[in-house]
Amino acid sequence: TLAEIDRGDMGAMSMGHGPVSHEMPGMATQGQLDDLQRARGASFDRLYLRLMIRHHHGAVAMAGDVLRDGSEQQLNELASGIAADQSAEISRMRDLSPRSPDVQ
Repeated sequence: TLAEIDRGDMGAMSMGHGPVSHEMPGMATQGQLDDLQRARGASFDRLYLRLMIRHHHGAVAMAGDVLRDGSEQQLNELASGIAADQSAEISRMRDLSPRSPDVQ
């Protein structure tokens, strides 16, 4: 439920389909988070940006789901703002990214 999600119950976000990290678009896997924790310097920067860009794309996709399927006006307004904000942040992160094929 939205109340569970609001309280921080990430398991509620899986909607009964399994672990959140495998269901939500853009969520980093535990392996990717482990790689990030071990990375240093430019490698850390590249991996961080790659994961965050992917994560933000996931947020934009989820906001699109709300706009397509939702009925609550305030939630649709929130989703619209999230899509715009996350898209702007993707653009900023791409500008900060070294020109590398692994940063999308």
